[in-house]
Amino acid sequence: MEKRGKQVAHIFSFLTILILLASFSSAIDITDQEAQGLGYMDAADWKAGTGGMFSDFDAQSLGYKDVQDYMVKKGLVSPATSSAGSASGGNSQVSSNVVGAMNTFAATVSPIFSQLLGDTSSGEYLFARVLILILVFVVIFGAMKAASFFSGQTWISVVIGVIGALLATRWLASADLIETVILPYTVLGVAISCGIPFLIYFWVVEKGLPHSATLRRFAWILFGVVFIGIWLSRLDKLSQSGEFAVVYIYPVTALLCLLMAVLDGTIRKFMAKVEYEKYGADTNERAMIELRRRMAESKNDLANGIISQSEYDKLHKNLSKKYATLAKT
Repeated sequence: MEKRGKQVAHIFSFLTILILLASFSSAIDITDQEAQGLGYMDAADWKAGTGGMFSDFDAQSLGYKDVQDYMVKKGLVSPATSSAGSASGGNSQVSSNVVGAMNTFAATVSPIFSQLLGDTSSGEYLFARVLILILVFVVIFGAMKAASFFSGQTWISVVIGVIGALLATRWLASADLIETVILPYTVLGVAISCGIPFLIYFWVVEKGLPHSATLRRFAWILFGVVFIGIWLSRLDKLSQSGEFAVVYIYPVTALLCLLMAVLDGTIRKFMAKVEYEKYGADTNERAMIELRRRMAESKNDLANGIISQSEYDKLHKNLSKKYATLAKT
């Protein structure tokens, strides 16, 4: 348990740090003259030596304030997008720098992600749309898994879930909807925008992935990283509210996601206990015996013509799934 918790924590930390590192250095194409100003032979030499990552230090070496200033003056991002994250408004310089870095990262990946998700020109819009994408996918995936017609056809559920999520995020999630529902500023609004997605995600992940602890942990880590991304992207604006709670609801939600990943085994045992109590059993073994009895009864009902073959197949498949879930606890 302790070893598993450390592994999950390490993965969560790695992904979070990866976001921060990517935020503070952006992939930008520079000219040969600029590359020479940085000590390289030409742009190709600079790209080979740095991997194409342009940092604030590089921008300052060329006479700009930072990467954002470089991108604005080069016309790579609009001044309005840049100022959304850089205006301090009395907040700390640290929060302004973090938000500015996240917006720079969003502006860099926007040409790719905007084609799939819509407006991703700022950090908060990028992670808000990723959150919507994940939520729509898990809801569609969960609904498809629950439908008897698609039962056992996981790949169909995944494909339809991905297509539906992309379409909904790209065409239905307007800027007004995102601002109102996903990116509120009041304590209650932020709490609801975190709490409801968390509960929806919990239901789908725990019900839709009963046989894969690895996938469940990865799903929770990914969800937590998205909340960290939203928090960092909104840190400057949230700080302006002057309320302590509103600033830390996002990281607390991310911490809950991390705990869900670490305590996956404990949660599964609890849910299994709830499941076998439905059959009037007080232990896992007795619940499994009851399920085997029901499977045998359904076979007798089929033989005696009480139920049809299709009804038997559906009942047997449902009981087998429940049996497999209990067998893993």
